[in-house]
Amino acid sequence: MIKSIISRLAFILLAVYALNLRAQQADQKNYYNWFDEQVGIENTGLFNGIRYKELYRIKDGKHKFYKSPEYQTANLWYDGQPYYDIPLKYDLFEDQLIVSLETDSGSSIIQLLKEKVKGFQLDSKQFVHLKGIEVFKSKDQIDGFYEVLEEGKSLTLYKKHRNLRKKVLDNKAVLNEFRNDDLYYILHENLFYPIKNKNDLIKIFPQRKKQINTFFSGNKYLMDTDYDLFMTQIADRIDAALTTKPSQS
Repeated sequence: MIKSIISRLAFILLAVYALNLRAQQADQKNYYNWFDEQVGIENTGLFNGIRYKELYRIKDGKHKFYKSPEYQTANLWYDGQPYYDIPLKYDLFEDQLIVSLETDSGSSIIQLLKEKVKGFQLDSKQFVHLKGIEVFKSKDQIDGFYEVLEEGKSLTLYKKHRNLRKKVLDNKAVLNEFRNDDLYYILHENLFYPIKNKNDLIKIFPQRKKQINTFFSGNKYLMDTDYDLFMTQIADRIDAALTTKPSQS
């Protein structure tokens, strides 16, 4: 398709020369959306994917998608270019993105090529595609989408949204139920550490043991009611302690 309309008109003429070197995301978004409307979304790189077919029948609404089985408006960086206000579903079980694209001939449901997704913004959350990073004490290397919960100077806290599948029989039909089983990780000094409990944090940062114990014992209510915020706050405190130079008297 003419090299995705000459790479979307050379990134919309470098976002109109970076909007006179003072580009704002809202203005850049308007340029890209206007251009895609003129050439047709079917002539952009978003059509560089595969036709999506749902493989699982679900029971009692226990779906496999992030937040909702309905499409949500998202921004994403795909095949080297940004796209805005795209109807998107994030399949947590398969760790894939599905988009619904309206063309003159109707709707096209496309599963994006995972390797071409750099990141996306969904539900005001920022997700990135991480790959090739070694998992601590494992020969595995990660390759998937992770939500960025906290990005500090010495560490980054990630959340891996995922679903587990259970097959159930219903009137002799095989249906599926999906449930959340989210994981948390810290990237520190180029290693990816799974975080399941307080002891995992202490093993990574033994010099912060007292600080970690104090935070856990003093924030039990937060841990029970908003675990994302709980993890974000302890990661922020550890990062600040690691990067703050001791005062000299």
